[in-house]
Formats: sequence, structure tokens, C-alpha cells
Amino acid sequence: MDPQFYDLLKQCLPVIGTLLGAALGILGSIIINRMNQKAELRKHISSLAFNAGIENWKGSIDFAKYAASKGRGVAIATLEANILNAAYISKFLFENDLNNLDEIHLRKFFEDKDKLLDVVHAVAEKKPADKS
Repeated sequence: MDPQFYDLLKQCLPVIGTLLGAALGILGSIIINRMNQKAELRKHISSLAFNAGIENWKGSIDFAKYAASKGRGVAIATLEANILNAAYISKFLFENDLNNLDEIHLRKFFEDKDKLLDVVHAVAEKKPADKS
């Protein structure tokens, strides 16, 4: 090869290395930023679900008090079940396109959710859960 090409290559290598290093640094920053955004979103969704579960449970307590004042008994779900239910539903809402849901997908989601909540209720009542 031509010696001028090697001289030109020697002069360009530091510039190429600098540009490559900058590009890799920017790419790394973008990836880390995206990971942090996803983690923050998950944290925010979890917080919202937790608060929604607590508020739902408080509403159930108020309803049970009202029913008791009218002489009626009402069974309410545990705090854990309310929080888990809100978390499970919020996860479903954020992970699925609600415009394209079909009945089979919805039915499977609610069956899985109900199985999980049955275990929570069984533990809360200190009864062995049905493992089927």
C-alpha cells in the first residue's frame, strides 16, 4: 500500500478512537437512562397499586361498618388480597393493549388472578390452599 495512506491512517486513528469512545459512552448512557426510566415506572406503578389496594380495603371496611349498622354481616377481603389484586390488575393494564384484548386472554388472566388470590385468602384464614 501507499505510504501516504499509512501516514493518513496514523493521523486519523486518534480521531477515530475518540469518536468511537464518545459513541460508546453515549450509547451506554442511553441504555442506563432507559433502564432507570423503566425501574422508576415499575416503582411508581407499584406505589400506585399499593395505595389503590389500601384505599379499596378502607372502602370495604367502611362498607362493612355501614352494613353492620343495618344488621347485616359482610365478609371483606384482607388488606393483602386488596393490595395484590390492585397490583395484579395494574400490571395487566400496563402490559396489554386494551383495544386488542380477546375473551380467551381476559378469561385466562382472571382465572390466574383468582387462583393467586385464593391462596392469599387461604393463608389469611390459615387453611391449606387447593393446589389444583
